[in-house]
Amino acid sequence: MPRIGVAVGVATGLAAVVVVYLAFLAHEFVKAGRANVALGMGALPYVATRPAFLIAAAVAFALALYKVLH
Repeated sequence: MPRIGVAVGVATGLAAVVVVYLAFLAHEFVKAGRANVALGMGALPYVATRPAFLIAAAVAFALALYKVLH
């Protein structure tokens, strides 16, 4: 496997993780908005440590890497 292909695959996988992170962050903002609660900077690490996010990010990374490499 050429190194450029692996580098593109990893970059695409990381981009997929960022998209998943932004989706989970947006979900937290919508949930807080409906409850009339203010969110601070603590929402950023909170989203990154949730088990659902970690599973979704790992799956997104693996699928993006697989799609690019195959």
